[in-house]
Amino acid sequence: MTFGVVSYGVAALAFALLAFLLRPTRRGLAAPDVRLWIAAWGSVAWAALLAADVHWRLLSFPLLVAVEALHAGLWLWLLASLARLQGQPRWLVVTMLAAGPAAAAIAIAIEWLKIVPAPTAAYLGLAVALVGVFSLEQVYRNAEQAGLTPARWLCLGIAGIFVLDLFVFAESVLVQDFDRTAWEVRGLVSALLVLPIGFAARRMPDWSVDIFVSRHVVYYSTSFLLVGAYLVMMSLGGLYVRERGGGWGPTAQLFFLLASGVLLATLLFSGSMRRKLKVFVAKNFYRNKYDYRVEWLRFIGTLSERGPHESFHQTAIRAVAQIIESPQAVLWVRDTGNGAMRAIAGWPHSNDADLADAGVLSARVPLVLFLERTKWVIDLKQRHEQPELYDELVIEERMLMLGPDALIVPLFHLEQLYGCLLLARRPGFGALSFEDLDLLKTVGRHIAAHLSQEDMDRRLNESRQFEAFNRFAAFVMHDLKNSTAQLKLIVHNAERHKRNPEFIDDAIATIANTVDRMSKLLTQLGQGGISGSLREVELAEIAKQAAARCGSREPVPQLTVTAQPRVRADAERLSSVVEHILRNAQDASDVRGEVRVVVDFEYGEPRLQVIDTGVGMDAEFVRERLFRPFDTTKGSRGMGIGAYQAREYLRSLGGDVRVQSRPGRGTVFELVFPLARVDSVGADAEQDEVARAG
Repeated sequence: MTFGVVSYGVAALAFALLAFLLRPTRRGLAAPDVRLWIAAWGSVAWAALLAADVHWRLLSFPLLVAVEALHAGLWLWLLASLARLQGQPRWLVVTMLAAGPAAAAIAIAIEWLKIVPAPTAAYLGLAVALVGVFSLEQVYRNAEQAGLTPARWLCLGIAGIFVLDLFVFAESVLVQDFDRTAWEVRGLVSALLVLPIGFAARRMPDWSVDIFVSRHVVYYSTSFLLVGAYLVMMSLGGLYVRERGGGWGPTAQLFFLLASGVLLATLLFSGSMRRKLKVFVAKNFYRNKYDYRVEWLRFIGTLSERGPHESFHQTAIRAVAQIIESPQAVLWVRDTGNGAMRAIAGWPHSNDADLADAGVLSARVPLVLFLERTKWVIDLKQRHEQPELYDELVIEERMLMLGPDALIVPLFHLEQLYGCLLLARRPGFGALSFEDLDLLKTVGRHIAAHLSQEDMDRRLNESRQFEAFNRFAAFVMHDLKNSTAQLKLIVHNAERHKRNPEFIDDAIATIANTVDRMSKLLTQLGQGGISGSLREVELAEIAKQAAARCGSREPVPQLTVTAQPRVRADAERLSSVVEHILRNAQDASDVRGEVRVVVDFEYGEPRLQVIDTGVGMDAEFVRERLFRPFDTTKGSRGMGIGAYQAREYLRSLGGDVRVQSRPGRGTVFELVFPLARVDSVGADAEQDEVARAG
């Protein structure tokens, strides 16, 4: 078997595979598809005939030219259909259709009638090739202007066929001879041209959707192509080592080939490499799963139109959930202070009890650290089946609230983890493709920016409220000045009128009015605005002092100390915070109720709890209003900044304020601090446990 037989045999197999993949279905094919399918089978017959001719020398040169002209005519027929769709001039379409058959007829006449020497038939092949190149240039230019990338790939493949014809026939015309080597190599080159033609056929937007190239076929074809290229490079490298290695050449060549083989085997059995290759094939050889224009317009439309009885956060959740038809979702957002994540909203129904039970995810939880490091969409089902892909990531039980097959979409803003979205998987939803992952990560970033902008607007509004507060402080100063002036006037006139009963009555009335006004101011302002220096203080002592100051009211606070942690804080400021929370607990409780103060540890962090059996608060109030400045339920008796100032002060220390409350069942305020030092023996066991956990 000669090289020429193998060359054209490979070409026949390649075009046969293309024709098989383009086979018509019951729905039929569009006009260009039919011509491409017929041209592919015609190329199979052409390659098989040339392989037989190389082996048995069946055809004379004019008959070979006739075969080549008919083969080129099939591809010109396909180009003619594209030119007609593009509105090309009629004469160009007719020229494309007539060139191949006319040249074949003339070549047959030369063979039978012997009217001119046989080598003259090369001019016919050259003419058909020139018509093909010219026609191709017209079709390609219009496809490029229309932005049809698949059509450009088709033109590239057909251009290869005509350029090969142009080369062999131009050489025959110039040297008046037939170059068998160039003729035989052309078969292998033609086989390679099947790749761009098949790629174009798969992605032409107006052609039949029933053309299907199996992803496995493309994947393994690409794999074999890459492996073949690697083996060729490996062989060339081994030959170079052998030639340049001197006496050690054969040994060095053997070592090089063995090492290269081991490397190739490692790459072939690498799951990571296989996944990357499959993603490459899917991205570059197949149409998109989503119509991104439709998805984006729907996404933006959802964000801009809030549904009835739907919060801002629920609208954002729905915009993402509808992309994968998720039936349920929960939004988690990070605190700007300590980086912990908490569930703030659910969709389609925001169950306050479920959100409260979800609790808080610390910034040190493995899930949060994993999201920050990888920025991956986490498929809990895939994590369960292939834990090695996620570095054996441990998932918190609370993140399974929507099922063991839910999705966790990270929300990144300015390359910082803003939060995450927990999406329930709809029934029948299969494995995530690269398009699902890319789209979810993209909309996740948009949602994070959207929510961050809302946070910035809210903070700007708070800043404006503080500006109003500063203006209010100026009015307070003015009132104090007026009150001081009135008192000074009384003192100034006392020497002359202190025995005048009317003066005494008037002075008492003025003083009473001043006291009343200043008392109201003091009640409103409190002592939360005074700052001091940080030092180590005993948390139990702070709790004891605050409880003592509140002991004159019912219910009397009961103090329980199970540890003696030391924290860094300003003693007076911290005592005021605890006292404020205690007084609120007393206000919310009946005189027969109970208010307790507990000092202990939780996961190695100092904690002070204020527990009451009062009226309690619902989850929406705790989430939306409790820590919002200037939002008060006490009317003129309060300014609504106490809880806000308490939380901000704790966060400035590196801690936090956490609240658990149920209407009618009371409230638990938790003040969590960063650890400074532990002095008590009773806390040693817990401290050791924390050290082991760390």
